Formats: sequence, C-alpha cells, structure tokens
Amino acid sequence: MGQSAKEKSDTNTYQYQTAVGTMPEPEPHHQLPKKNVITSIG
Repeated sequence: MGQSAKEKSDTNTYQYQTAVGTMPEPEPHHQLPKKNVITSIG
C-alpha cells in the first residue's frame, strides 16, 4: 500500500508540473490559491 501511495503522489506531482508547464500564461495561475489548483488536479 505504501508503494501505491508513493506512485500516486509521484503521478500527481508529474501531472501538476505538466499542467503548469503547459499553461502559456503563468500570471493568472499564480493569482489562484495553490490549494485550489491541487484540488482541481487531484
């Protein structure tokens, strides 16, 4: 179960980084609260 949790965490982190890198405008992204962004992706 520990491995599954770690894999899920790594996958979420990868998706988060990919989403941020894909966004052309980082300004509106910074304005939004981090918790909101993480919740949307998670």
